[in-house]
Amino acid sequence: MTTITLEGARDGVLHLTGLSELPVRFELRVEQRGGGAGALEAELRHERVGNALRLAWRLHNRGDGPVLLDGVSLEASAGSWPLLADPSRLRVYQHGYQSWTPSMAVAGDSRSAKPLIRSFALMNHFVDSPLWRRKDGVISSLLTVLQATGEPHGVLLGFTSQRAGLGELFYCNRGTPSLVARLDYGGKRLLPGESLEGEGLRVERGPVDALLTGWADALAAEMGARVPERSPVGWCSWYEYYTKVRPEHLLANADLLATRPRLGVDFVQLDDGYQPHVGDWLELHDSFAGGLEPLTRHIRQRGFQAGIWTAPFFAAAGSRLFSEHRDWFLHRGGRPVATGFNPEWRARTFALDPTHPAVLAWLGEVFSGLVDQGFDYHKIDFLFAGLRHGDRHDPGRSPVEAYRAGLGAIRDAIGPDRFLLGCGAPLGPSVGAVDGMRVSQDVKEQWDSWLAGLVGRGCGYPAARGALRTNMTRWFMHRRLWANDPDCLLVREHDTKLGPTETETLVSLLGATGGMLFLSDDLPRVSEPRLDLAAAVLPPSHLVGRPSDTMADSFPADFVVDGVDGRRLAVLVNWTDTPMCRPLPHASEDGSWFDLWAGAVLEQGSVELAPRGVRALRFEPDRGAPRLVGDTLHLLAAVDGRFRVRFDGATGRLDLSFESVARERGQLHLALPDEWELDPTRLPPGITLLDAHPRRPVLGLEGPVTGTLALWTTRSPNPSAQV
Repeated sequence: MTTITLEGARDGVLHLTGLSELPVRFELRVEQRGGGAGALEAELRHERVGNALRLAWRLHNRGDGPVLLDGVSLEASAGSWPLLADPSRLRVYQHGYQSWTPSMAVAGDSRSAKPLIRSFALMNHFVDSPLWRRKDGVISSLLTVLQATGEPHGVLLGFTSQRAGLGELFYCNRGTPSLVARLDYGGKRLLPGESLEGEGLRVERGPVDALLTGWADALAAEMGARVPERSPVGWCSWYEYYTKVRPEHLLANADLLATRPRLGVDFVQLDDGYQPHVGDWLELHDSFAGGLEPLTRHIRQRGFQAGIWTAPFFAAAGSRLFSEHRDWFLHRGGRPVATGFNPEWRARTFALDPTHPAVLAWLGEVFSGLVDQGFDYHKIDFLFAGLRHGDRHDPGRSPVEAYRAGLGAIRDAIGPDRFLLGCGAPLGPSVGAVDGMRVSQDVKEQWDSWLAGLVGRGCGYPAARGALRTNMTRWFMHRRLWANDPDCLLVREHDTKLGPTETETLVSLLGATGGMLFLSDDLPRVSEPRLDLAAAVLPPSHLVGRPSDTMADSFPADFVVDGVDGRRLAVLVNWTDTPMCRPLPHASEDGSWFDLWAGAVLEQGSVELAPRGVRALRFEPDRGAPRLVGDTLHLLAAVDGRFRVRFDGATGRLDLSFESVARERGQLHLALPDEWELDPTRLPPGITLLDAHPRRPVLGLEGPVTGTLALWTTRSPNPSAQV
């Protein structure tokens, strides 16, 4: 460990030469108000942690007056770090501030897009940051990766904790290129004699996927991440009913789900619309005059846990909370801090101050009250409001500390075992508090919106196309920081602008994430074929999908899942509005590709992709024995080991073991070597022979698939004569 102490100075220089092939010089800068010259003493240190370097600092107020700390940053210029010198040769991973903010790889000479409407910015970006206001480069929250064109390795810079400072990185690509890694403290007060430990900054060079997963593991360890054993399944009222939801809607859907236990549903969640105003969570809209307890009781009687939506860190202008407790709200210049206008509510919203003792007590009362009414799953939304700058009741707490205090009050109220899902949330400061996290914008029942894209550029406006992209590019957070929530499966044919191809794309990519999967259609109105489409990815896999190259494109060309025994899923994506032809993915061993949605083994070296479409392709290695080469039961069950195959060459018995899939009907595609053929006279009950091809027989299943199917093969009397 190397330590540099900077006495009586705001700037210092740290020379790093310990990082392999990456000599770089960082300059430390402290942004402060008050305290006078020399009030702050800064201690800067770095140490090697595995293949990475960890940089950290400690500040101490040795003056005789308070210091207001706005930020601390490390800055490197192209003169000291050659990697930065040519933006045209770089790709930059730009990570969004909160759940809905887009994340993607961009060209090094691009500039971060800014929305035309301020309300979009308030709800998607950390607008209080001086870095966000810059127009000369690319801003990234929490982490970034830089990769030179043609280089196999990249360089990651990422903060490994977010307890007091909010981490941001900015690559300036105009004039003299430079990189800033900054922690925002929002005017946090340091009294004389007080010290502050900075968040660690990880710097590492290597393969990009390994960099991303290594950083996520480090953040999880330092922040005490909560990761559930499996990704939950549920139903949510939002995308069908929006704010017009009524009790009978939940009752009808819970009743239908109770007849489909194979879907694996855990939670039935009431979303926005039950409350009279945003902020008045323990009051009810007239349509819920009968109370919430009869609703939760009905849901539990059907075998599910009840969930509810709140937005606990802000309130609408017309709410009782805002009118009666103005002193509970964050202020700036004597005015409450606005957090945007929501057209669903036709109301402006304002940020609460989580450092106010009355607010923390109120949060405890709200969530204890909801628990008492039978809710075990809590979706807390629009959480960015808890991190706004302003004049706080306790100026000794930074915005991040205020936010985490609010999350702590909620967790204390619901207890350690109930599920807490964050949404619209600053990601880094939420680690350790939530069990699940929305990692994309809303999917919505439309592919895209040119109008929202025009006025909300750079924002995660609701649309399937952008939501799918950000889910793919935040793959490395799943099962490390929490369970990723990729938002809902929408499969209905009524009241939707998603066509069959776009729906198939949505189901394929959400299913391949391995994350939480919630239905959100009025299921009694959904046709059997469309419900069967959702069943093809339920229950979710424990495996995690990833782009084959996270840095190559802003919209990744594919999403792959590496499975057991060499099996693999590759979802090829066509983001465009015109058809395209793509080669089959390269495989390192002999085997076959199977197209799930087409229900066919692929013989040629390329596939056609429809506009906005996918091809969900499973690779099965050739082991020289009879095998299951494909099925239409589940996207990933054969890849993740839920389907198991065992062949006994002495008896010719082929055992297919199945567990935990929702589809009850489908096809099994077999592949037989020349010396073996299927015995059609010994098929189990419920199994029919659909195609008697000697090398590629196809079986049909009618009814639930559980346990083990025993198939029998015999040695071919004349293998060389087989076609």
